Amino acid sequence: MRPLPCRTPTLPDSAKTRDEVFLKINGQTYYLWRAVDQAGNVLDVLVQSRRDAAAAKRLMRKLMKKLQCVPRVLITDKLKSYGVAHRELMRERGASPK
Repeated sequence: MRPLPCRTPTLPDSAKTRDEVFLKINGQTYYLWRAVDQAGNVLDVLVQSRRDAAAAKRLMRKLMKKLQCVPRVLITDKLKSYGVAHRELMRERGASPK
């Protein structure tokens, strides 16, 4: 079964952007991962101590579960973790990553 593409009345193109921000909490570095739609609305936020494929995959899985769809367009800052997470999630869901 192939996942449905995201289609919403307000965002017909359903572009999603992932971004991360570096935070210092009690002297330790954390990463604030966030997913933003094309209108600038924050869709989901995740704070992690790691900046790797597992953390990126956790954010994407959480977002897809919340939206119950796969975004048509994925815009990232070219962090390799995003590509790995995207490919793994698409394989799990039976869709081909683009």
